[in-house]
Amino acid sequence: MERLTAPRCSGIKSGYWSAAKKDELVQRLGQYEDTGLTPEEIRELRREDNRYQTFNPD
Repeated sequence: MERLTAPRCSGIKSGYWSAAKKDELVQRLGQYEDTGLTPEEIRELRREDNRYQTFNPD
């Protein structure tokens, strides 16, 4: 998945910015919200997936 945002830390403001149009950002946010998962739950699923992908019993 292509990231739509980038970290911003200018000394005045910190957070995220994006060159993407508002509609694209809202559509992506909606897709994320439709999963019903929190960011931590998604990170845990990725950790589990990585664990199984690197396991090779041969």
